[in-house]
Amino acid sequence: EPGDTDYTNGMKELSLGNYQSALKLFKKAVDDDNIKARIQLATMFRDGIGVDKNAEEAIGLLNGIHTEDGVSETQLGLMYLKGLGVEKNVEKAVQYFKEAKEKENFDAQSHLGFLHITGNGVDIDYEEGKRLLLESEAKHSHDAEAYLGFMYMEGLGVTRNYSTAIEYLKKAVDGGHLDAHIYLAELYLQGKGTDRQQWGAAKLLLRAAEKGHARAQCYIGIMYRDGIGVAENQKNAQKWLEASAKQNDTLGMYSWGKYLLDSNLEWDWMNVVDLLTKASAKGNNEGDLFDDLYMDGLARVFRLEE
Repeated sequence: EPGDTDYTNGMKELSLGNYQSALKLFKKAVDDDNIKARIQLATMFRDGIGVDKNAEEAIGLLNGIHTEDGVSETQLGLMYLKGLGVEKNVEKAVQYFKEAKEKENFDAQSHLGFLHITGNGVDIDYEEGKRLLLESEAKHSHDAEAYLGFMYMEGLGVTRNYSTAIEYLKKAVDGGHLDAHIYLAELYLQGKGTDRQQWGAAKLLLRAAEKGHARAQCYIGIMYRDGIGVAENQKNAQKWLEASAKQNDTLGMYSWGKYLLDSNLEWDWMNVVDLLTKASAKGNNEGDLFDDLYMDGLARVFRLEE
């Protein structure tokens, strides 16, 4: 296939952490219409690997691609599911996942299974969801491992079992699944299914934060702020809370806005109002209870300005 040499060399550079070199090689391969390079470049833009995050650019690279292994359809499904670069559309996400599943893509099958567990875009069907996830886990899908861990952690369609949850989540973490880092860190912090491990939780969250996970950035920022599992470090707290807020994470926007209110830092009150307003609106859409937090924070902005 045209561009294969540039794609292969780009993957080598990527594995060495030479992101700019990899980026140039992938772009060169894309110019030769190399589909694998388009997908990899889309991943870099989506996740902010060596480049600023740009979901719109990722969508542009993925649109119109149909791969034999269903990778492009799976990525498009995830972006529609999360509203990355496009308007959130769960039904369209389900459609893409089903197309990829027909091509025996077990990550797509995992996402479908979890949607059945949560009833997001499809009817709740615990039996079917668990079947799809176990079948995918047997094919070494890290998404399936993370979802199964979450199921046992929350008791969704199964008897809650923290030890089983930890077993699945550790596998997913070893496979680099970032959401699994969050779930496992939560169990470590709460001492569920294991001894309480604040430092272990901090290590997991920091690793995910460094990979660009917005909620992990918020959590590790809070831990640095309060000295939980790590030495208190306000510079690191500011760094991670601001990074999370810049990704429009609901809790990240609220936490960064509140941090600014509580600190001696110079801040633009309109920026804080904007953060709290966005957090409230996004939180309401996600079913989070941010109204009281928002109103308290907003009232304090105006009191401080008087």
